Amino acid sequence: MREFKRILPGDVRLVNVDLASDLSAIQGPADFVLFVGYRNIWRRFSLPDIRQRTGCRKIASLSDYSFSLDWVEANSKPDWSFCFADHGGLNSTVIHAPCVKSYYVNEPKEKIILMDHGWPGQANTELEWTFRISTWLTPLSVRYKILRIARYHDYEKPSWKAHEVALPMVPFSEWLRLTNHVESFVVTHIETYGFQIMDMVARGIRVISPVGLLPKGHVERFQIPLFKNGEEMRKILMSPVEPRWNEMVNLCSDYSEVAETIVSKLKSL
Repeated sequence: MREFKRILPGDVRLVNVDLASDLSAIQGPADFVLFVGYRNIWRRFSLPDIRQRTGCRKIASLSDYSFSLDWVEANSKPDWSFCFADHGGLNSTVIHAPCVKSYYVNEPKEKIILMDHGWPGQANTELEWTFRISTWLTPLSVRYKILRIARYHDYEKPSWKAHEVALPMVPFSEWLRLTNHVESFVVTHIETYGFQIMDMVARGIRVISPVGLLPKGHVERFQIPLFKNGEEMRKILMSPVEPRWNEMVNLCSDYSEVAETIVSKLKSL
């Protein structure tokens, strides 16, 4: 919103809707409507109704996946889709690794490993590696401080180790402060996009992941090391962090660029 207001001469309005909203707040006039959200809310919208309410020229979406993909019904496809992962969708623009770069500070790293939280919805599958990663990291606890994101207490409790330091949910600025000195971040479960990957690479923190959990675009863009077992994981973690990680922020898109991309494209439609 800040960047839109900076570059657009007209009125920019933010309307919050959720699964309980009656959508009455969506009223015109508006030249463009940009939906930022997820598919369970998107399915509540009638695009013809929005066009009638607002008199808008075009409707676009901004999400970690493209709303122009095949799973979207023909009458629910936006005029354009801005997305963070490249699914090859028609009528879409890929925006790589969006973040507010001014939020991130690349500070000296310490011998700290941060592992992600568990995902109970994928328990006992090859899309959720939290318990095994916790066990595989145990031999490194004499050399590294092991931080672990705490999210689903009942699910994660049985695998918790005495040496693991819980990192609870906190405000974003506190989250950055608590993790600024992490050397390596270990992905533990499947990610549709993985916004926390941005939090790490933008600060020069190495990201590693089991095979098959991260979007292909992430792995290729940031050259993320992958592992199949504990031995491979520990070998990566004990290796020196390559200087290239300090340059990864240059592969991210600041939201000033994101806003300019969106506005430029909408004007051309």
